[in-house]
Amino acid sequence: MKAAVLLCCALALAPAAQAAGTPPPYKPAAAPEDGLLGRALGALVVACVAAGVLVYGAKRAGLGRAAPGRRVLERVDTLRLSQKSALYTVHYRGRQLLLAESEGGLRLLRDEECP
Repeated sequence: MKAAVLLCCALALAPAAQAAGTPPPYKPAAAPEDGLLGRALGALVVACVAAGVLVYGAKRAGLGRAAPGRRVLERVDTLRLSQKSALYTVHYRGRQLLLAESEGGLRLLRDEECP
């Protein structure tokens, strides 16, 4: 009942205020240029926060990692040939790799099935 009375009063007063030439009690419209920069910066902040939340959630969930306790890559042995070169034996997904490291980078020397 009170809501109906308030609604009737508001409807009765609204045309009288507009008829008297007074502007409605709304915020005046700002120029379009004024709010554009604020909106763009606000959207950028929201996007950065959303990206941060997604990265944090992915790290907490363990996405992008191997199963716990199970390594995909395992170094079996290393033989240093000189100060700038070495040989590495590596197990990788059921394969045994022999890698040579030198100044020019890494080179695959042998790739075999693991025994």
